Amino acid sequence: MKTPAIKVKNLTQTFYEYEKDATLWQMLLSPKVEKRALDDISFMISKGSSLGVIGRSGSGKSILQKVLAGYIRGTQPGSVELLGKNWRDNDNELTGSVRHISSPPIVTNELTPEQQIKFYNSLFGKNGQHMLGVDDLVPMFGMQEFYTRKIGNLSLGERVRTDLAGTLAAGIPEILLLDEITNGLDDLLKHDIRGILNDLRKEFGMAVVMTSHDLDDIEAVCGHVLVLDKGKNVAKKGNLVDCDARVGNLINVKKWTNNGQSSLKEKVISTYESFDRKLS
Repeated sequence: MKTPAIKVKNLTQTFYEYEKDATLWQMLLSPKVEKRALDDISFMISKGSSLGVIGRSGSGKSILQKVLAGYIRGTQPGSVELLGKNWRDNDNELTGSVRHISSPPIVTNELTPEQQIKFYNSLFGKNGQHMLGVDDLVPMFGMQEFYTRKIGNLSLGERVRTDLAGTLAAGIPEILLLDEITNGLDDLLKHDIRGILNDLRKEFGMAVVMTSHDLDDIEAVCGHVLVLDKGKNVAKKGNLVDCDARVGNLINVKKWTNNGQSSLKEKVISTYESFDRKLS
């Protein structure tokens, strides 16, 4: 069996916080309450494949992204393996192979897109990864009209394209984590970004994990779908019978069924069933 790009098994992320609306006196006398942001999550994706993570705000999507990116460590028990290696023990080695992009974009306002691309090329150009330069990235992201302007003067859409280009300028990652990157973008730009992501995934074999409230993103980019609700996998074993009712309350029902065509529902259930067989 080929080594999967990402293998998550029984992942739980626990936080402790005071009860909502607790008074100062209650905070002093009462212990913090356990809250599970992620509760027994398991999934696996191979290199070159893509997973969409959907659910309401607060369902655990961004927390999952941060665990995969190594920003926070999942609470024991549970494990996260990237490229066959445990995140906890190999974070320095894996850092260059995993990239995380979130909204709003993180860019340097005083540089131009051209300068940022060249900076990342020079900084990471010796790490052995496939590098894309200005001549590749500017036309790829349609940046011809603004790549010499300061990033601080760019629109949100232009900044998102700059952020994506900068990430790729540091080397093509083996795992790309995308957290709500299309928020606030117009439909045409969203369409272009989806196409670029699919082309990159196919050409370089990247594994992509994408969270989005726009189901068109998920349908266009992701071959597998995970639905979270209060930190739990909606389609977990034993819940497939009421999956329609549970997910129907979370996302657009028309998108869920898609008139009998290849639907989000089919992707969710097949994703869980295939992962369950491999992880068992």
